[in-house]
Amino acid sequence: MSDLIKPAFFITGTDTGVGKTFVACQLIRDYVAKGYKVVGMKPVAAGEDFINGEWVNDDVLKLEAASNVIAPRYLVNHYSFREPIAPHIAANAIFASNTSGLSITALSEGFDAELKARFCGVHFFNPPR
Repeated sequence: MSDLIKPAFFITGTDTGVGKTFVACQLIRDYVAKGYKVVGMKPVAAGEDFINGEWVNDDVLKLEAASNVIAPRYLVNHYSFREPIAPHIAANAIFASNTSGLSITALSEGFDAELKARFCGVHFFNPPR
């Protein structure tokens, strides 16, 4: 791989607990084993535990442990919220989708009544320039 082109990965998933951190840590370990300098990042995290005198997110700790580059935590995890805020965990969260081509009713069919009441569609309109 060229020195000018560095591999970068963005791991995303549609739910809490689907394996995003697991996959990210595996990729990090694989690239570390190949000799790359690697740092895992979780720009936004929610749900912290008080460990060794500080509030930290478990996923952030796992990414830091897999990485071979030590970066300041404020760069690894810029926004961290003490309480979990996933829609099915936080009762006051609004759950939204920006998939304007799909029916909001169809998307919400599998939700229970409590979550369905907090579900909405968001449409981003980009006018021509």
